[in-house]
Amino acid sequence: MAKLENGIFGTFSGKVGNIVGVNIGGRNYIRAAPRKSSKEPSASQLKYREKFKLISSFLRPFNPIFTRYFGNDQGVKSRVNQALSYHIREAMVEQDENFSIDMEKVVLSKGTLPLVNVIDVHTEDCSVTLNWTLIEGANFGNGDDLLTVVGYNLQNGNLMIHEKVATRDALTASVLLPMIFEINGFAVWLFFTNREDTECSTSVVLLVD
Repeated sequence: MAKLENGIFGTFSGKVGNIVGVNIGGRNYIRAAPRKSSKEPSASQLKYREKFKLISSFLRPFNPIFTRYFGNDQGVKSRVNQALSYHIREAMVEQDENFSIDMEKVVLSKGTLPLVNVIDVHTEDCSVTLNWTLIEGANFGNGDDLLTVVGYNLQNGNLMIHEKVATRDALTASVLLPMIFEINGFAVWLFFTNREDTECSTSVVLLVD
């Protein structure tokens, strides 16, 4: 059943015949209702479903980051959907008919600010110390850009986010990870945001054994 909000000139949601009203990002859209098919899915369709299930499950905890920092809004294609499309296309690896995720291809933010140019990483117990240099000749970015550090445990999926831990011109930062990170391999993503939190750099990832 369809529903009109605020009368005939209001928003429309629900289903009428073969059309569906949806609201995405505060904007209203009309789409054709999906049709059920009695045909068995093809091998390629089954393969895509397997890829989609794996990558969407993995990415779900990162959705709050994607919503803020992955590219720009593109109408009906949200930043979360852009991130999903990118990772299906670029980060999936197939071997012996099985799929896995290439962690070095996982990107949490996409933007125009200069990257974090890491030159050294030191881990001790549950502490990670990072050192970086400024990128010479960069046309964007300021010394007061702020570093975000995201840690992800590769064994159990625990996630840790440290925002605004250091400025770009500090050239170093240390963060504490949960104790479980000490005994398992983990990934760390780094990116800068400006003071207004309106621009970001594309994330870089470090894999720590």
